[in-house]
Amino acid sequence: MDRDLTSEAITWIERVGRETEAFEVVEDGYEPDYRSDAIVTIRPSGLPHVALLVETKKRLTPREAMALAPVLRRPDEPGIPVVCCPFISPRVAEILTGERVGYIDQGGNARIAGQGFFLHVTGRDNPAPDTRPLTNPFSPKSSRIVRLMLEEPERPWHVQELAREADVSIGLVSKAKQALMEEGYLRFLEGFLRLSDPDGLLQSWCRSYTNRDETVSYYMMSDERDLIKRLSSWCERQQVKWALCDFSGAWRLSPMVRHKLTSIAVLNVGAGEWRRDLLEHLRAKQVDSGANLSLRFTGDKYTFYKSRALDVVTVLSPLQLYLDLKVKTGRGEEAAEALYDQHMREHFAACRNEHTHRRIEHEC
Repeated sequence: MDRDLTSEAITWIERVGRETEAFEVVEDGYEPDYRSDAIVTIRPSGLPHVALLVETKKRLTPREAMALAPVLRRPDEPGIPVVCCPFISPRVAEILTGERVGYIDQGGNARIAGQGFFLHVTGRDNPAPDTRPLTNPFSPKSSRIVRLMLEEPERPWHVQELAREADVSIGLVSKAKQALMEEGYLRFLEGFLRLSDPDGLLQSWCRSYTNRDETVSYYMMSDERDLIKRLSSWCERQQVKWALCDFSGAWRLSPMVRHKLTSIAVLNVGAGEWRRDLLEHLRAKQVDSGANLSLRFTGDKYTFYKSRALDVVTVLSPLQLYLDLKVKTGRGEEAAEALYDQHMREHFAACRNEHTHRRIEHEC
């Protein structure tokens, strides 16, 4: 135990109570008979005294938080477990909250819940941010690794398998692996990489995701059925990948939000002549308003990874549709959540259950 850090942590707790007027500290001290670094007794307004079982850390990564949190939940010690650390990242806060462990950082960001008492303070600047550089797992190439693992969340992977299927170097997979493990999304067990928190990883990717593809609006006299027939025949002849995207794709997989605009992703194989040939074949005209066709020209073949063939159409995978719709205004989020519920939730839950089972086995 670092007594200087523990003393600082007690002042953070006192300051949070004083500034929020949510509680006052009535007693604090080191308890050698307990496993906590300190016991701080607080008196919330109108409530009985509550004991905070304080654990101090100079630094806490998400991976360390995932290992620490279950240990802090001690049924034999009455009180609320609280981690005090100079910097609590949003990811660490998310993990501790999910494990029902409180936290306070040097800036006064805090969450304490239990025994009829709840306090949540967020958004305060922290004077001790964590500035360690990490590989961005959501960069264009690294995100291929994330995509592969989220498409098959229950699958164990060798580093070499990921590198081969994602068409990236083993070095990049190793760097991405380190970043994902540090954030608590991934674990390395018995020579395999396994997802431990697919939902957290998906939402983190959504926060970083930007669709940089070129999207152009068109108008054509044909209905959607004739459009798809024409596009399919042209792409098959030219050996060009295509698939329904956005609301058009979501409607085919999880009918929830109706669409008037037919949206199609096409692999961009070059500029100029081939695109003019496609538009002539479709009899489509580029317009600024009144469009009934949207073509998304993408240079990333992994956009089509795990696309699904349904009758006469091909549809982007639920994961790709989710990413695209989650950032759309209007009813995009509603359509994304329908896709998640029907095509992803069960597989993600199985992945989490497997992780929990293996963690319990390891602890035993």
